[in-house]
Amino acid sequence: MVEPLGEITLKSSERVQAAAIRGPDEAWRPRLTRMLGHKGDPWRWQNTELLTHDTGVDAWFYVLHRNGEPFTHIMTAEVGGVGIFGHVWTEPADRSQGAAGALMERQMAHFRARGGRALFLNTNPENPAFALYARHGFAAVEPQSGAMAFTTQGHAAFEAAYFAAGEVRIEPLGWRHWPTAPALFMATIPGVVRCAPLGLFGRKSSEGALLPWIQRAAAGQVAVAAKSNGAVVGLAAWDRDPLSADCICVDVFCHPNFWSQAAPLLAAALARAPQSRRVAYADSDGPEKQAALLAAGFKVAATWPRRLAAEAAATHFAALVMLEHQS
Repeated sequence: MVEPLGEITLKSSERVQAAAIRGPDEAWRPRLTRMLGHKGDPWRWQNTELLTHDTGVDAWFYVLHRNGEPFTHIMTAEVGGVGIFGHVWTEPADRSQGAAGALMERQMAHFRARGGRALFLNTNPENPAFALYARHGFAAVEPQSGAMAFTTQGHAAFEAAYFAAGEVRIEPLGWRHWPTAPALFMATIPGVVRCAPLGLFGRKSSEGALLPWIQRAAAGQVAVAAKSNGAVVGLAAWDRDPLSADCICVDVFCHPNFWSQAAPLLAAALARAPQSRRVAYADSDGPEKQAALLAAGFKVAATWPRRLAAEAAATHFAALVMLEHQS
């Protein structure tokens, strides 16, 4: 489906067309995948999937184009009006013409008009694009961080409503969890070790971390607790421990309102994990995680004081705790 978003005049005075393409879209797929091919995998795979199949994700590919040939692009991927903002790109020959800023203005207006609630992105705070995103309402989730969020109702109000107590289902990782999981991992909640097998430490987006797991259909390695509104409120995963080849690393992370889901999440992960030495990592800023791991049969094996920077500014350091499963 293609929705025209009107005409835009570039700094050069050239007039071009803006459009929103909702995936899947067979006609636009080759043009968009060709334009975004520089991204490499898993991003090329992700774009192709969203343009080819109905994944259950609301995928929007915003473009500026000349007679159907795109040269500037922004993507959002959402479930229930919450999701990921990314793939901002302008062809090199068309840069410095205000194209990305003009397209983002139309894209953000379209997002609001559709009832959008929140978008999340990850960038380098030194990237010039950081200022562009800030001009359109995105804000860093903490000082000196490139993790940014946009909400239509204010971040605190969004988190209170989105993560309000409610019924939860435990299910294997799937496409519909990908756009909404950043809301959990970037949330204003305690805990530095958010998911060690996914490489998620501190408040940063899970966008890139989850894609390879979805791509290789590793559903048996990741269990998700999700609300009916699409919110991911908890996640457990296991993989080979990067610090020790003979160990399996198991982890769980939940929103504070949903630590009651840690037990079934860990049970789902442990049921699938190989019967070898199993370890887990927690930190002194997230006592709920350590309590959940202890209840699941783990025991503290070692503690390293002041090992983990608790925020991007690195003004506070948490202790790292290693636990081992007693099977």
